[in-house]
Amino acid sequence: MLEARPIVVNPDGVIIGGNMRYKACKTAGLTEAPVYFATWGEAKEREFTIKDNTSAGEHDFDVLANEWDATELNEWGLNVWDPQEEDKEKTEKPEEECEICGKKWKR
Repeated sequence: MLEARPIVVNPDGVIIGGNMRYKACKTAGLTEAPVYFATWGEAKEREFTIKDNTSAGEHDFDVLANEWDATELNEWGLNVWDPQEEDKEKTEKPEEECEICGKKWKR
């Protein structure tokens, strides 16, 4: 499995893909594992980080909501909130109905 999906690190040696594989290697007592050194730049690293974790990774949705673009996250396969739907909800006023006559109005 490690040959098929190596641990991916950036030029600073920071793991950007394969944190759990790295942890499993340490737990298993391995002293060596395949590593891919990515020199993509920050934008590609961010995209890779999301794509690498969409199927089985865990995400901190508070961090995603505050530091990431929802449109990009959705394009990369991580289904999160729809920013257009959120804007729509803010502008739409709920419709209410009079309990006596049944007429509807918006607040």
